[in-house]
Amino acid sequence: MEPKQRGTVMPSLVSYQSEPMSTSPKSQMEGSSSGTITVRTVATSPSSTTCAVKNGKRPRSRQCEFLGCQNRARSHQKCKKHGGAHQCVFEGCTKNSQSRGLCIAHGGGSRCKKEGCVRAAQSKGLCKSHGGGEYCAVDGCNKKAHLKHLCRTHGGGVRCKFEKCSKWAQRKGWCMAHAKEFAAP
Repeated sequence: MEPKQRGTVMPSLVSYQSEPMSTSPKSQMEGSSSGTITVRTVATSPSSTTCAVKNGKRPRSRQCEFLGCQNRARSHQKCKKHGGAHQCVFEGCTKNSQSRGLCIAHGGGSRCKKEGCVRAAQSKGLCKSHGGGEYCAVDGCNKKAHLKHLCRTHGGGVRCKFEKCSKWAQRKGWCMAHAKEFAAP
């Protein structure tokens, strides 16, 4: 069984054994005939503690600790999906905060720059009503995209979960009429 290594050893740390120190930034394992394993941590040179830069970008930070998840950890070693994001501070709200500790619905995130508009900005500093957001990927279509880069006409929407209901889903997979009846608040 190998010990997990997190990061590099700082130059000020000393070896746990009296053997000569290496400049390699890793732990070395030694086995003995008695079946015990001795882990010896060695110091690194100051130059090896700097962050490696690839293609002008910083390396990707740590991953979510949830088994099989490849997403970037945000806080508490978890991604947004697995509870690593901060929650909205508005009483009773369970959504993820965007800025100032608030979700979009309670005033977090950026707002549309059109004068008098208080809606959340989607792209280019504008809300969907004022030209922000994504358009349908089908050539010649100038409608707003809803899902999979497509407008509802071209298959980008989701219908209500209720059998025989042809309305568009708006809340947790239900249309507004059925959400009031079936969706938990």
